[in-house]
Amino acid sequence: MLLFNPCLMNVLSLSYDFTPFIRQQNHDKHGVSSALSYHLMIFAPILILKNIFFILFYFFLTNIVKIIRQIENLNNQITILSAFSFVIRFLTLIRQQKSKSPFLGALLVLRFFYDNKTYKTGAKR
Repeated sequence: MLLFNPCLMNVLSLSYDFTPFIRQQNHDKHGVSSALSYHLMIFAPILILKNIFFILFYFFLTNIVKIIRQIENLNNQITILSAFSFVIRFLTLIRQQKSKSPFLGALLVLRFFYDNKTYKTGAKR
């Protein structure tokens, strides 16, 4: 009597109808795992190379920034040294012209400033 129960037959038919879906799901799991293994086999080295490239690019950029900062510091030091040399040349000119007339000394000082435009142009005339 239990085997011919309509409710039990419905349950059995439902379970029978779902077996292909369960098989398909198992097959899909196998397909997904093979796709993941394919993905790892193909794209993992690419991702590793990409990460290595970005790390090397970062170090390259930091080295360029360090070099630019060193050039700026060197430029500042050259500017300071040129200012010191300008002051020393000016003081030696004044000391040399102390014994001569003040008018000629003033003209020489003006000519000195006209000839030594290292501050503005970066080079002598």
